[in-house]
Amino acid sequence: MRRRITIAILVFLLACNENSNSIMPGDDGISGCVDSNALNYNPDATEDDSSCIYSEGSQICNQNIEVCLSLQASTNNNQSALNYTSSKDIAGFQFDHNGCVQDAGDGDAAINGFSIATSPSAVLGFSFVAAVIPSGNGTLILLEGEITENCISNIVFSGPNGEYLSTDWSSK
Repeated sequence: MRRRITIAILVFLLACNENSNSIMPGDDGISGCVDSNALNYNPDATEDDSSCIYSEGSQICNQNIEVCLSLQASTNNNQSALNYTSSKDIAGFQFDHNGCVQDAGDGDAAINGFSIATSPSAVLGFSFVAAVIPSGNGTLILLEGEITENCISNIVFSGPNGEYLSTDWSSK
């Protein structure tokens, strides 16, 4: 009789565990951002790890976008800041332009040791020593010229393992 009760309790506990979405004691939870309003929301996360990233100011992108971009024009010296909010570390970036970019540099790319190359039709940023721009937000680079979103195309960002990072312009 005692054996039947023990088996019945075991079957009951196993059935509860299989039919429950909650974490049982001793199970490892999935750590991540649990706020659905954050850019890096993880619907599979069960434990908040305080990693949530939110749009900076009016910078808003679809939550599935890993790198959200915006331009902020300067009133002096014909420069625009290419701002970003990223849920992932950035290991490299490149984009084409229609001749609008005369020079590029500074910003978080330079602070983190990136080499930045500018040509008459493209801008490229990467690190020779595998440095990254940590996830978060700030000014990626300063662009010199008459810069608009329309003059920039074919934007590509990559993560530390060469993985493609989804990118889009913020909807203001």
